[in-house]
Amino acid sequence: MKMKWQWLILVSLCVALIAPHSDDNDFAEFDEEEFETSPEFEDDLPQEAEVQQSQDKQDVAETNDFYDEGTVEVEDDFDSFDAEEFEGMETEPVATEPIKEELRFAKVPMNLRRDWANYYVEMVLLTGMFIYFIAMLVGRSKNTTLAQAWFKANKDLLEASFSIVGDDGNGTEPNTNVLMKHSDHTYVMWCSGRIGMEGMLVQLRMVKRQDLVNFLQRMVKPMSDQIVIQIRMEKDDMENFVFCLAQKRSAVKLHKDMEDLAKYIESKKKVEEYGISDSYQVLSEFGEVTKTFLSDSKVLAFLRHYEGVLEFMHFSDQFSGPKPMDENEQKKMPDTSKALTFCFNLGKKGNTSSQDLPPTTEWTKFALYCAEKCRKYRLSREGKAKSDKNRQKMQEEYAKLAHQQRTELAQQRREEKLKAETERYMNEEDPIKARKLEEKRQKKEQARKLSKMKAVKIKSS
Repeated sequence: MKMKWQWLILVSLCVALIAPHSDDNDFAEFDEEEFETSPEFEDDLPQEAEVQQSQDKQDVAETNDFYDEGTVEVEDDFDSFDAEEFEGMETEPVATEPIKEELRFAKVPMNLRRDWANYYVEMVLLTGMFIYFIAMLVGRSKNTTLAQAWFKANKDLLEASFSIVGDDGNGTEPNTNVLMKHSDHTYVMWCSGRIGMEGMLVQLRMVKRQDLVNFLQRMVKPMSDQIVIQIRMEKDDMENFVFCLAQKRSAVKLHKDMEDLAKYIESKKKVEEYGISDSYQVLSEFGEVTKTFLSDSKVLAFLRHYEGVLEFMHFSDQFSGPKPMDENEQKKMPDTSKALTFCFNLGKKGNTSSQDLPPTTEWTKFALYCAEKCRKYRLSREGKAKSDKNRQKMQEEYAKLAHQQRTELAQQRREEKLKAETERYMNEEDPIKARKLEEKRQKKEQARKLSKMKAVKIKSS
């Protein structure tokens, strides 16, 4: 009887141990994808599994408590795996096909691609800068060459005519043979040390060959290099007169811009009667001065031989330069000097070469000859009287202008003072003080009116 109970306990233990494995094996042969559980049963399954497990554990615990004599050990053949048993066995590698990865090229934006078509603007700008730089170097070099060629051609004549040639004004001792460079197209030379002259200033006004923009402008409107000679005369070595001979286009501009020509000369006159080209016009204060200079044989010979070379010659004892931009600001008569100004066109509309410079010595000689003629020339008695009258009239006009400007300033100050007084008694809070200030202002106004009336009576009597 005892053996039967032992066999029953053993069988029950085996059933309890094998039951979970058999359940697993039974459900393993089914595919999970073949069955679909509804949402209603999915919530109940975990609860039933938990109840079943708790019951199994309770049964096993009761059985172990009741029967403590027998133990059963169940070994699983697959629980322990010994790797040494499979040493030396050859396993065939499974052949796998290599995965081929396709290369994908990223799309590069158009602005990042290396294409010369994207740099047209930069190439044009660099080309323009290169051309401008080359034009600047070539133009500057040519202007310097022309200036040195002029100085070389006139050096002997200037040294024979002046004691100091090419003084730059730096230092206590005078320098010589200095052709000063004011800019890439302007050169200046100062000469002094001659009887009757304070000095002679020579300006070489070249075309702006270093400027590419000016080069393009000259293709449309040609321009010429110019030599301007200005001779400053001593005060006692020149008569008082204003005279100008100029090309028509320059005569209009000079008459409009120059202070002395605008004040002392009323109209322009033709020069056909003197046998000169009709391209010139005369602006002269006195007819006798025009006749004296344009009837001279050397002057006529020069104008006929070098027709078109002389742009203008301007002689004046009232030379003060161009008119001020605002004539109302001029309060007094400008400082004047006695000066002779000559302007010569060099070359043919900017196409100047070194071969055009040697004849410029004749132009310098012509300027010096006119200076000597002005130094020796004397006005007639009628001419002197008319000249003094014109200058006296001009001084009176400037005096009236200065008086008018002073009167305007005084009137402006009175108005500002009256405005301040008016604001003072208007802002006064005390009525008694305000009334006293108003009475005081009225008394001053009446006194000023009485003084004006007395002055008018005195003038009328």
